[in-house]
Amino acid sequence: MNMRRACVGFSLLEILVAFVIMALALGVLMRVFSGALNSTAVAEHYAEALLVAESKLAAIGVETPLSDAETSGETKSGYLWKTQVVQVLDEAGVDEAISAGLFRVEVTVDWEAGGGKTRQVRLVSLRTGALP
Repeated sequence: MNMRRACVGFSLLEILVAFVIMALALGVLMRVFSGALNSTAVAEHYAEALLVAESKLAAIGVETPLSDAETSGETKSGYLWKTQVVQVLDEAGVDEAISAGLFRVEVTVDWEAGGGKTRQVRLVSLRTGALP
């Protein structure tokens, strides 16, 4: 009976197999977590670019006149933006006293993502405004 109690336990092979399984599981978990972190960073860039695009779109017709024009620039955080306003329909007013035009407004925001990739957000809207 003493002999049987001394042999109870794990063998070296069983411990090595357990370590291999644990290492494989940790490798998979690390890959999943790194992919999730990368996706979070991409989503953060898209959200910031969308905020830039929405602010530029809101400014057209309020801060800048609504007329055929193209402007561009860069934000402090490295996002390149471009606005383009094109008149698509003139004399849209029903009454002759009301002279308005329809303008197509497009805002594009570009940024460099990791690995030399360029990503882009584009917003397009139609606006009515007085003809110049």
